[in-house]
Amino acid sequence: MDAPSETDAVDDYRDENFDIPQQDPALEVLVEVINALRETEIGITLHASGLIVSGMLISGRRYFELLIESLESSSSEGVATFGQLFNPFRDRYIEDALAGESTEEEAHTTLRPVGFIHMRDAQTFSPTGHALPGTLWRARLTEITGWSIGSYGRIPSNGEQ
Repeated sequence: MDAPSETDAVDDYRDENFDIPQQDPALEVLVEVINALRETEIGITLHASGLIVSGMLISGRRYFELLIESLESSSSEGVATFGQLFNPFRDRYIEDALAGESTEEEAHTTLRPVGFIHMRDAQTFSPTGHALPGTLWRARLTEITGWSIGSYGRIPSNGEQ
């Protein structure tokens, strides 16, 4: 049997001595708060899989509402019916919100664990600096390697196109 490599020894040391979570707990709390407040948005820039994604952090509920609206407003009849596929996802966020609203005070203190982050008007920047146009964007929190508050460029308001 081969002796452990230096890399293996370092990995073993890290596993034994550092409890590094799979996703950033500070970002997770920020997403939980945005989900609980539902209509609140904040500019954010994320690093994921070598790309930079910048836009407005929105609740999961708002993400699915916008996705459904976008699909249902399509001029293509086949695409318009796809909106119905996402109703159960939106409804889950609504049910979570209703379950946490026993009192006005509890509505602002009850946070639901999250696994995904949602953005509107998200611009994706390639390593060359070229930006893809703003879209709805959803990612697994475990795939985010870095983040900062604030977004690049002008972000249209909710009602603006």
